[in-house]
Amino acid sequence: MKSLLGVLALTIIFVLVALTGGYAADKKITKKQIPDAVLKAFTSQYPDAIIKGQALETESGKKYYEIESLDGNTRRDILFTPDGKAYEIEETMDPATLSDALKSAVAKKYPKGKIEIVEKVTRDTLIGYEMTVKIGKKTKGVNFDAKGNMIKVSKNKAGKETGTKNNNGGEKVD
Repeated sequence: MKSLLGVLALTIIFVLVALTGGYAADKKITKKQIPDAVLKAFTSQYPDAIIKGQALETESGKKYYEIESLDGNTRRDILFTPDGKAYEIEETMDPATLSDALKSAVAKKYPKGKIEIVEKVTRDTLIGYEMTVKIGKKTKGVNFDAKGNMIKVSKNKAGKETGTKNNNGGEKVD
């Protein structure tokens, strides 16, 4: 049951991101407008990271402060609550460092595909992976959970994204 709830929550994250292209309301702000608690949390967790941008975002009526950063070769976007708690972390990673289960899942689904970009998405204890896979001359965005299960956004007849289905075409359940 816990696994089902985890997959459902992760699926909702991907659907929200896919439907809104990010978050519903995104307002660029200055560094001075970020609460001290958020800046302190960020600098203590990522002391070598350089802030590249910041925004105030609203999701389901709640405010979050986004910090876009670069830490060596790792790009990281973090949503913080106003009191400095990390709500969501998106960070780039080297495709070579993916688990064997994830590499195998991508290879099975796209035998001629090459993983080009990977972003690890963490919200609480849930982890998912957003990937760009190149297949010939085309690229495809795909999402997997940490176990290698494909999460795909389904569309209705009007082309609007409505929910998720697993790679077998059925509703995603464990």
